[in-house]
Amino acid sequence: MCGIAAGTGIGDDCDGSGGVTNESDQSQEQKAELERLRQSHRQVSDVLSMIQELTGRVIQAGTHEELFTGAFRTLFECLKFDVAITVMVEQVLDLYVITRSNAQHLVSDSLIQDLREQLKEILPGMFSSSEVRGRLDISEMPSRDIPTPATLDSAHAVLEYERHPLGLVVLYRAGEPFTEEQENILKIFSTQVAMLIRNLRAREEIRSLADTDDLTGVANRRALKHYLTREIDRARVYDVPLSVLMIDIDDFKLINDTFGHGLGDFVLSELCAILRSAIRQPDLVGRYGGDEFIIVLPHTDVMGARYVAERIVARAKEIPLDYDNAQIRCSVSIGIAEFDSMSDADAEHLTRRADSKLYEAKRGGKNQFVS
Repeated sequence: MCGIAAGTGIGDDCDGSGGVTNESDQSQEQKAELERLRQSHRQVSDVLSMIQELTGRVIQAGTHEELFTGAFRTLFECLKFDVAITVMVEQVLDLYVITRSNAQHLVSDSLIQDLREQLKEILPGMFSSSEVRGRLDISEMPSRDIPTPATLDSAHAVLEYERHPLGLVVLYRAGEPFTEEQENILKIFSTQVAMLIRNLRAREEIRSLADTDDLTGVANRRALKHYLTREIDRARVYDVPLSVLMIDIDDFKLINDTFGHGLGDFVLSELCAILRSAIRQPDLVGRYGGDEFIIVLPHTDVMGARYVAERIVARAKEIPLDYDNAQIRCSVSIGIAEFDSMSDADAEHLTRRADSKLYEAKRGGKNQFVS
C-alpha cells in the first residue's frame, strides 16, 4: 500500500516497496541509461571502424615498421595513449615505439625496465634475452599537456596467433588510468594486429620462394639482378664503393660426366654453404646460371673484394666433398669487378666485366681470382 506523507498531498508515486519515487529521479535515471547506451554504441562503432581500417592495411603494409605505424595511428582514433610499444619476441627483442609529439621523454630507462618486467611476467618462457633493440621510433601523435613528473598507467595485450605468442603490445598514459573497456579494445586490437603480422610473414615467405633458387637456396637470377640494380643506384647516388664476384666451379662438367648429376647437385649445394660463410649480412649470393654464382658486395672496394675471393678459393679447395663413398676436391675461379660510375651503365655491364675477369682466371690456370 502506498504511504502518504503528512502535509505533502498525494502527488508522489509509489515505488512498489512502500517507498516513494520522484518523477524527476526516474527521468534522470532514464537519461543516464540512455547515455550509457549511446556510449556503448559509439564504442562498438569505433571498434568496428578500427577493425575495418586495420584489415585494409593487410594489403598496404610491406614491412613491420609500416604495419605498426599504421596500426597505432588507427588505434589512437578510439583509444588515446602517450606511448605505444610493440615488442616482437624472437631471438632479439625488436622494439617498435610510437609516441605523442611531445612525449619522447617518457621512453626512459625506467619505462624500458618496466617493459622488461612485464615481459618476464607475461611471457616468461619466451623471454630469453635482456637485450631490447629499437627498430622504430616515431613521434607524430597529437601532443597534449603531460604533467612533470608524470605517473604512467599501462595496459598490455599479448600478440598471439593460433596460441603462439608473437609479442606484446603495451600502452602507457600519464594521468588518467586505462578503463576496463579500453583494455578490451586493446585486446581486440592485438588480435587483429597478430593476424596482420601472420599475413605479412606469409607474403614474405611467398616472395622469398619466388626469389630463391630451388636447388641451392640462394637468390635466383631475377632476385640477383633486382638487388644489384638497387645497389648500383645507391653506389651512384651516394658515391660508395660496390664490387661483384663472378664465381665458377672448375671442371664442373667433368664432375657431372664422371660421377653423375647427383654429385654435381651436391657440389653446388656445398659450394653455396661456403659462399654464405664468407660474406657479411648486407652481401648477397645468387645463382647466375648453371655452376656460375655472383656475390654482390655493397660498400666494398676491389681490395675488400679480393680478400673475400681469397677466402672462398681457399675454403673451396680445402674442404673435401664426400658423396656415396666418392671423395673429390672442388676448386673455383673468380672474376672481380668494382663498380665504375663512368663506365658501368647498369647491372648487366658490371656483370660482363666480372665475367671477363673470370675467364682470365680460367685461362690463367683456374683455382684463383683475377681483378
